[in-house]
Amino acid sequence: MLGEEGKFVKGPFIEITQPFIKGKNLMELIANGVISEEFFALKNHFPLERPLHIHQETAIKKVVEGRNIIVATGTGSGKTECFLLPILNELMREKEAGTLTDGVRALLLYPMNGKPPFKQRI
Repeated sequence: MLGEEGKFVKGPFIEITQPFIKGKNLMELIANGVISEEFFALKNHFPLERPLHIHQETAIKKVVEGRNIIVATGTGSGKTECFLLPILNELMREKEAGTLTDGVRALLLYPMNGKPPFKQRI
């Protein structure tokens, strides 16, 4: 405890977090015309039936509408899907329209916790 000499904290501490509110799944977003039917091509690699968290669903809908978003939520809450799924959707919409060509559409700079794997210590 703070008052004990030489000790700052004493544990163990357990933190219980509430589960994230569930939203629609990708199948429902496809059926509602929010995202491209081309997502069906990912069904063997990505679970289209798994419910998204409501903040993921909301983020996807807003980006598809052309809005900017900020996603501020905890570790392991699915922030990656909030930006990656709209990027994939945009590429799939280009494919549907016949306008998908070679070239860079997005550059993902992803922060990493800790030391970068490419940096070696001698």
